[in-house]
Amino acid sequence: MRGARVMRRYAHYPRGAQRKAPLRREASQWLNGLRRLLVSSLVLGGLMALAGAGVLLYRWVDAPVQSVVITSPLQRLGRDEVESMITTAINGGFLGLDIDGVRAALEVHPWIAQATVRRYWPGRVEVSIVEEVAIARWGADSYVNQRGRILPRQNVSSLDALPLLSGPEERVEDVMREYRDISELLSTQGLRVSEFGVDEYQRWRLRLHSGIAVRLGSEELLGRVRRFMRVWEGELQVRREDVEAVDARYENGVAVLWR
Repeated sequence: MRGARVMRRYAHYPRGAQRKAPLRREASQWLNGLRRLLVSSLVLGGLMALAGAGVLLYRWVDAPVQSVVITSPLQRLGRDEVESMITTAINGGFLGLDIDGVRAALEVHPWIAQATVRRYWPGRVEVSIVEEVAIARWGADSYVNQRGRILPRQNVSSLDALPLLSGPEERVEDVMREYRDISELLSTQGLRVSEFGVDEYQRWRLRLHSGIAVRLGSEELLGRVRRFMRVWEGELQVRREDVEAVDARYENGVAVLWR
């Protein structure tokens, strides 16, 4: 009876159906695998094509810099010198240009206060330079700016007319500060300083544009300059051609050396 029941359970399946179903499944799996392989190959090929195109595009955009233009006028620096500095600092193509690196390389120069670097595709680099401003000569072969920073000598004849400051190099900021204060005070009477400085014994002196030398000593510089100015306004101004030097180190007046 058990065998009869089994025969009735499978009686509705045709013979050979059990062999065809696995074949269809295997064929379907093979087609699906082939389809996935084709899709993967297409995607991979597309990505490789995009990558290759991207490399070519980057190489095209990252072409070498074609021109360097200095947009600011230069009075203290030579244009050839600045262009050489820029060319040396440029490393790589247009996109790989290190703008901050070029700017930093320029600002190392003692006469460059500030540099601005911009790039414009396809290959143009523009540089703007703010030069240091010397307000006085320092010693025999240097200059000094308003912050008391010593600048190396430049072959610019117009700088030779600047006032001459002198003193120990470690005192340059002190000399600059005293010079500014005293020059401003003397200018109220139309007097200009041509030389100003301090020696190793802390003795200050100045020379006016007219050639008159003034000794100030080592202390109370502004007070002694004011004392000189009172005497100048009252008596010396009318006899300026006869005055060789003035010693303002006295408490109650000044001593005059006549020519």
